[in-house]
Amino acid sequence: MGPLRLAVQALIIEAHWRSGDDMENGRTLANPKLGWTLGELAQSLGVSVPFLRLEVKRGRLRAAHLGRRVVLLDAEVRRYLADASDRAA
Repeated sequence: MGPLRLAVQALIIEAHWRSGDDMENGRTLANPKLGWTLGELAQSLGVSVPFLRLEVKRGRLRAAHLGRRVVLLDAEVRRYLADASDRAA
């Protein structure tokens, strides 16, 4: 496993930690968050909501719509980050 892939995994773990995934909320890394709002993900990754919307529009990041809310599934976020690390390498 390369250093870039390890960095992406560390970023994912930090994003879960920042989002409040802890024992008090009933979530752990073994029981991760299933989905993210654009605002939650933007804050966790340190990017803007418009940037994430642009990535969805470009087709790089797939989103689900629940009513008016845009939700990014955790598995999709992990795939997106892995793809981004591969493009950077």
